[in-house]
Amino acid sequence: MKKIAEIEEWTAAVLLIAVSVLTLLQVIMRYFFSLPLPWVEEAARYLMIFMIFIASAAALYRKEHLNIEILDFILSDKKIRILSIFQQAAVTAFTIVLAYVAYEFVMTQIAIGQKSPALQLPMAGPMSAVLIGAVLMAISGIGSIFMIFTARKGG
Repeated sequence: MKKIAEIEEWTAAVLLIAVSVLTLLQVIMRYFFSLPLPWVEEAARYLMIFMIFIASAAALYRKEHLNIEILDFILSDKKIRILSIFQQAAVTAFTIVLAYVAYEFVMTQIAIGQKSPALQLPMAGPMSAVLIGAVLMAISGIGSIFMIFTARKGG
């Protein structure tokens, strides 16, 4: 699981760099050459969406999604462990439902055949970011729950 989270983090970092480069390219082309590229903003938007959903899976693995830190100081170790399992299970259940809904939505987009305005990509591609992210988050959530269950008491 740790390796998958590292791959997700690196992928999100590469996508962030790509978004930054595309945005810089658009600024240069628009303000220095007065020749804006119509596809750059759309590509940067879609890459940003993919980046957010992929990074969310890594954040879920690192338990950075849902946490009330004050409870770590108030509750006993056993109660924190139970709360952690509940938190991860709730988020994982949500991501499984989200993955199902996203799958249905992507299938609808494939059937409709809608294309993006500037890049003329099938909209099922950009919309699949939600599906991919939800599946990765569900995998991370299940892995986190397993790690909590198998962790030794007090460690």
